[in-house]
Amino acid sequence: LGEPLLEHIVSAGLEVQTMLLTNEVSGHENAGLVGGMLATMYCLALPLNGVLSNQMFGLFTTSLSNRDNFIADTADFRIKVALSFVLTWSCSIACLAFLPFMPKQKWEANQWTRDWPSRNNYGRGLLTALILMLIYQVTVELMSMHP
Repeated sequence: LGEPLLEHIVSAGLEVQTMLLTNEVSGHENAGLVGGMLATMYCLALPLNGVLSNQMFGLFTTSLSNRDNFIADTADFRIKVALSFVLTWSCSIACLAFLPFMPKQKWEANQWTRDWPSRNNYGRGLLTALILMLIYQVTVELMSMHP
């Protein structure tokens, strides 16, 4: 069982959340667009997660990718491994801080859409962030293949 089972449970929960969020936030005329944007953000975030964690864990003085450190199993290395898990799960759980910004029900999402002013800058900002994520991710991946 172990870690792959835990990863599958988390990814299944994310897929259900994305489907429910798409149903709550989108209207009849833009459900495909909202679903596509959420799927794009999810697909960009998965590889970006690996890129960022590899860069962050590369800053550790005792390398987590060196097999000899696992064999030596020193107290310092155990602390580094524990810190890596704390960092990983802290970032995963930190996204829960954004839950209060989501509408509670479909009627609230419709009210926000109807009453709040719309601005094209929100869409431009999101598109810019997605493009920057993609550029950063591809750049780091290419640099890691050809050091």
